Amino acid sequence: MDYIYKKPGEIDYPNYQRYLQSIRDKLPKHIYAFAADISHFNFESHSSLHDAWLESLIVNEVATGERNEIRQLEVKLALLGSFHDRRIHLHYSGVSHYAFNTPRRINESRHQHTAHGDLFTHEIRLGHNGLFVHELLFERGASFLIECADIRHSEEMSLLRTFCFRQFETTNMPRLLKIRKRITAPLLRSLRFLPCSS
Repeated sequence: MDYIYKKPGEIDYPNYQRYLQSIRDKLPKHIYAFAADISHFNFESHSSLHDAWLESLIVNEVATGERNEIRQLEVKLALLGSFHDRRIHLHYSGVSHYAFNTPRRINESRHQHTAHGDLFTHEIRLGHNGLFVHELLFERGASFLIECADIRHSEEMSLLRTFCFRQFETTNMPRLLKIRKRITAPLLRSLRFLPCSS
């Protein structure tokens, strides 16, 4: 992390925002829109990457040419949003470099059941030769860094989960807790997610 995270446990969003403004003209509009959207950092936003959980990381070799000899890397990340009401998808194409570093936590009981842990923060910055870097830092100390030609962001929403969370905000809490206990398992685990705008 070069701009948003310099001191342990502290997110310096104003410093990151200043950096984004300085490179705005060098970023495609959709990448700047994703990088600069405060809802992707705001702890209270359902679209925030903060506290999201990694669900999957898929690496593909996209092949073209008569013999499929022209090959390019693409990487897809799926994150379960912090409110568990949506999945957040990140699609990286034209990948030139990626690395996922996960430190050992052998004698730390907390990390025996949390895998990578909550996503703490992330930042987009300029890479080499016109490419873009996206770096994500997880609670465990794990970091994912990718350098690529394009970054696409999308979300898909669980309508029932969204209904539950909105009801928490507007109705009697104790009564709704009883309702949620009845519908959470195993129904919520098998919910289908639907595309939605971020």
